[in-house]
Amino acid sequence: TLHDLIINKFIDKDHFYESFDSFHDGSCQNMSYSNQGDIYENGWMDKSPDQFSWHVQNGANCGGTPTSNTGPAIDHTTGSGNFIYTESTFAFRANQTAIFESPCIDFTSRNSAGMNFWYHRYGSDLGDLFIDVFANGVWNLAVDNITGQNQSSSIDPWKLKKVLFNQYAGQVLKVRFRSIYTSGFGNFESNMAIDDVQFYSPIQQDAHLLHVDLLLVSCEQDNAQLLLTVNNFGLDSILPNQVKIKYQIGNGAIVTDSNAVGLTVDSNL
Repeated sequence: TLHDLIINKFIDKDHFYESFDSFHDGSCQNMSYSNQGDIYENGWMDKSPDQFSWHVQNGANCGGTPTSNTGPAIDHTTGSGNFIYTESTFAFRANQTAIFESPCIDFTSRNSAGMNFWYHRYGSDLGDLFIDVFANGVWNLAVDNITGQNQSSSIDPWKLKKVLFNQYAGQVLKVRFRSIYTSGFGNFESNMAIDDVQFYSPIQQDAHLLHVDLLLVSCEQDNAQLLLTVNNFGLDSILPNQVKIKYQIGNGAIVTDSNAVGLTVDSNL
């Protein structure tokens, strides 16, 4: 049937992760009123009704975003790929809305639903970022949000945001990133960005390794420390000594270690 054709075409059953690196950045000098050749892939769409809108940008090739004192210098994934960001240049009035919408995501066989993404919010004119979920036939507004300026320079690290919407599990969903430009013409430092969006079904206990950083203690090659950052992505706290970390130095034996500190939901160690 026509309904089956539409559902089979647009429901994303396999690609629950999006880095935006397959998207095409049409121009480094994006204008808010035109996407200027940007090509969105995998069912993602800019559905902004106003001049304030979302754009594809390759920060490494473009030197960040076109507006000074706002936006990230590079993407989160590799430092050489794409991110999606809001552009307000030539948005001539305040209270405009930028909307970036996901493809349909199939959670029909899942009893939990969530999303995480990395974000960069540097700029004095940033509006709030709202996460809306399309479920039960309607857009459920402001399921979560991010407010304020969360970075203080274009080279500050990206930050991770997790959003749970378990109340909508068991059905086909869409998510949109909605930002409101409140500053008005002439206040253009509002280039917020997102990258590496992942949809998943949260489980009770779920420890993720976020970063591995090498700390040099001295100039000796064999004198260094590894700093591991682990986050609890799950729905429940992780008790002390439950996180097991295995590592190997050179061709030596594999060592298993644990941490005496527990992890509450959404915390790091």
